Amino acid sequence: LDRLEKKGLMTRVKKEEDKRSFRLMPTDEGQQMLERKEVLHERVFTDVLSVLNAEEQSQFVELMDTVRERLKDRFPY
Repeated sequence: LDRLEKKGLMTRVKKEEDKRSFRLMPTDEGQQMLERKEVLHERVFTDVLSVLNAEEQSQFVELMDTVRERLKDRFPY
């Protein structure tokens, strides 16, 4: 977190209800980086899945959803 703050990508905002804790918020620069990452992620994902037909892509997404749910159950934080 400290490095992200030093790079100007994230900022810590104290919570009004509990001054001992804070919320992480992206700066404008951090938000732009997140948006660029999303575009790149989408391109890579589309390219990787292009080797599968539509039915295989659907099955893959369903399997990944199952794995994600299992991970959420085992590691809820």
